[in-house]
Amino acid sequence: MPAPVPVEIPTSPVRVETPVEAAARVIGAASARFALDVGAHHGDSTLDVLAAFPAAMVHAFEPDADNHAAAVVKLAGHAGRAVLHRAALSDRDGTATLRVNSHDGTHSLLDIGAQRYWGAWAGPVGEADVPTATLASFCAVAGIERIDLLKMDIQGAELSALRGASGLLARQGIGAVLLEVLFQPLYKDQPLFWDIGAYMASHG
Repeated sequence: MPAPVPVEIPTSPVRVETPVEAAARVIGAASARFALDVGAHHGDSTLDVLAAFPAAMVHAFEPDADNHAAAVVKLAGHAGRAVLHRAALSDRDGTATLRVNSHDGTHSLLDIGAQRYWGAWAGPVGEADVPTATLASFCAVAGIERIDLLKMDIQGAELSALRGASGLLARQGIGAVLLEVLFQPLYKDQPLFWDIGAYMASHG
């Protein structure tokens, strides 16, 4: 019987490409001009987008006052390429009630749903009126004809924001959409994976 051949096992961890990095590779980061980080939270995701798209202007959206303040500090060194908006994206321009919850990453325009879908208890602690805008109206005011990357993590409100971009989607005005989708409703009346997939399919 031949002697077994020794196998060398790498000791350094294998780095996995992040979703934002994958989007940059597929789109072609060098030619991207505009990227949107919708649901910026404390600004870490915006930093990821800035790093992955070094030639793009990044518009970030965070409606909660405390989260927005934290993001302002984190993005202070990127004023030339990052613009932070204290607003929520929706299917209409105006104002909406933001449900402020027990964890600052769970604030939403929707109410918390059944607790059985949460890994730990989550519940409401307050409310705040926040400005809302559609993607269509924002792009018109900002003079943006094409969004290269639309990244969204807005706690169940993704479909509402996409409805506010129906014209952009219809004319292929968004290069790539990167968003959180769920298969169980963390929030009341939350659109799920199939709802968002059907809406995107209806726009080609």
